[in-house]
Amino acid sequence: MRNLKLWRASLGAIARTPDGLEPVLVDMDKYRVPVDAPADDRAVDLAAVVLLDWGEDFAISPLPGAEAVGALVANTFRGQLVVPMGRQAAHWRQCLDLFGAAGVYRIVRPRALDQARPGVDPYRTPVPHADAMTPLSRAYGACRSAAVPGVA
Repeated sequence: MRNLKLWRASLGAIARTPDGLEPVLVDMDKYRVPVDAPADDRAVDLAAVVLLDWGEDFAISPLPGAEAVGALVANTFRGQLVVPMGRQAAHWRQCLDLFGAAGVYRIVRPRALDQARPGVDPYRTPVPHADAMTPLSRAYGACRSAAVPGVA
């Protein structure tokens, strides 16, 4: 079964409790939330890469070239193995290609969802650069439509 891994505070934001949920690790306040959606194992194009950041107000913005590629390099899974394997040039090329194909965006959101500025709904906030955000908007919409039990 597919699942999301959510911290206790995130569960509270969707009116859930950890009761009956499996902890990710015994000493961690993070839980597996089953996703009631059919698994689809087919390959799909990557719509965007999103860098998450903290801030007072919700915002989405595209990252410019050097910053975007730097973020991809810095966030590579097991990136510490790139140099020992002698793959630096190939790694940079892959990050450049990924940036060119999908683009990289930053989403800024409040640390606590209940502390968002009154009247600001991050799901309905106008998005700057909307014309450039079409792939990200599709990806965001697809993520929002995944059926999580107990979430309307």
